[in-house]
Amino acid sequence: MKHPSFEVLKEISERLKNANIKHALGGSGLLAHLRLVNEVRDWDLTTDASFKEVDGLFRDIEYEVLKPNDLYFSEYLLKI
Repeated sequence: MKHPSFEVLKEISERLKNANIKHALGGSGLLAHLRLVNEVRDWDLTTDASFKEVDGLFRDIEYEVLKPNDLYFSEYLLKI
């Protein structure tokens, strides 16, 4: 199965976990785990943490803040 590197996913997940921020895998990563697709395009993590909580965890990682849109019901989106 094709997929992006697990290393970034593991790093981000570990930081959220260490900050006691609950999070879950979604998108094509979740669909691949459920064997509904054969390729993971990217890793999608979701959380109900505020932007301020999350921003502080990733100051040393380059990321882009994307504008919310009608497709996702998120207050903010980060692309790492």
